[in-house]
Amino acid sequence: MTTAGADLLRELSRIVGAGHLVAERAEREFYSTDMSYGPVEPADAVVRPSSAAEVASVVECAHAAGVAITARGGGMTYTGAYTPTRRGTVLLDMSRLNSICEINGDDLYVTAECGCTWEKLYLELREQGLRTPFAGTSSGRYATVGGTLSTNGVFLGCSRFGTAADSVLGLEVVTAGGRLVRTGSGGHASGVPFFRYLGPDLTGIFLADTGAFGVKTAATLKLLPIPAHARSLSFAFDTFAASIDTMAGMARFGLASEIYSLDPHYHRSLANAGFAFLEGLEWSIHLTVEAADDQSAQAGAALLREVGARHGRELEPALPTALREDPFGGVRWALLNRDGEIWMPTHGIIPFSRAHQAARKIGELLDREAATLERYAITTSYQTVAVGPHWIFEVAFYWPDEVGRFRLEKIDPSEAERFASIPANPEARREGLRLRREVSDLFARLGGAQLQLGRYYAYESVLEPAAWKTLTELKTTLDPHGLMNPGALGLPGGQTGS
Repeated sequence: MTTAGADLLRELSRIVGAGHLVAERAEREFYSTDMSYGPVEPADAVVRPSSAAEVASVVECAHAAGVAITARGGGMTYTGAYTPTRRGTVLLDMSRLNSICEINGDDLYVTAECGCTWEKLYLELREQGLRTPFAGTSSGRYATVGGTLSTNGVFLGCSRFGTAADSVLGLEVVTAGGRLVRTGSGGHASGVPFFRYLGPDLTGIFLADTGAFGVKTAATLKLLPIPAHARSLSFAFDTFAASIDTMAGMARFGLASEIYSLDPHYHRSLANAGFAFLEGLEWSIHLTVEAADDQSAQAGAALLREVGARHGRELEPALPTALREDPFGGVRWALLNRDGEIWMPTHGIIPFSRAHQAARKIGELLDREAATLERYAITTSYQTVAVGPHWIFEVAFYWPDEVGRFRLEKIDPSEAERFASIPANPEARREGLRLRREVSDLFARLGGAQLQLGRYYAYESVLEPAAWKTLTELKTTLDPHGLMNPGALGLPGGQTGS
């Protein structure tokens, strides 16, 4: 850094404490990367604030120095959501802002700092017989509330209650220049954060924004009593088309907390993890119905059992039952394949009326690329999830490649030792990323929406011009110098720093 940069580092050290400012290059490089392979310019400094006031002071100082700010939660993104792409960037590691501030069982809301993981929140709420409607991503052992709300997310509870953003009542956000803003009824001078809409939906501006409009420091989420009874079901299908029709039929009732389907690739991996009965199956659907009383849970399960029996055969529901017992234990499969191949997904959210078209076109694309897939030992998998009455279709690519520190630190040490020696494979990586892009572009042509937009998914090109202009005007108003996570969502950023 220049002399001005050195002065900024001293000021940042004063704000967060010398022990919470990271200047070593190797550590800065680590915190500046995610699971993707996009271009990265290591942050000039990584700071670990412990309060919203410290976040505001850091942002104010960086803004005054013309230095960009980006915020990192658990790092579980694969779209370059927080990765710096320009010199002159300070990265906020939000891991110290991990407290649960208030659990209000009377008014059914919880406020947590945005560095809190979904697992921590889930376990602490469970002690009081409560949970958030959307209860966390499958990577919630590491993924944070703030990181997920910045990118939006799905899984636990999403088939009944929607995405992570749908459970939000209000936010505490630091905008450019260091202004601390509270949204929803939490922004009422005499209010508490029990209601989202205090006039226009100011909260929504900061959800799924990838940090382009501000740094979230706390979030207030809805609560509900944990349903006392649950019934899980699993079904096997001979074709992907049959599983799509079944999931569509199930999702329309809005009874299951989550409904997800897996393909043979997932079945093989899970068979090695103790679910041997999945080995050899083509397609499967798994779901859980929850209710306050057993009669309602049984009735809901019976109705969905009828839907599943039209095209499939019922299986032992061991997988959804295990998920309920350990909701965040599946993070291992979101990092590496069973033999150490890296995992790189892409997805689209589309209405069920377009599901068969999407499945057909993606199948045709992968068939055309069969020779490339074989040549570079690239394998694929499909996972689908119902989000309300809509469909998420995730296509993942796997190939042998250097595993890297991020993944190695999150798996069993015996596996980490075995996988650490896998060499870099730039040729397979090039082709895997190309195919991933082609699938992503296909989803865009089908009108698909995406989560985790980051710096990866098409955004400007799929929006109507008036919508994009409105968004860029909003960015300019909130961040006139373009210093909040420059380049996120494809929005313009400020000039390159020193």
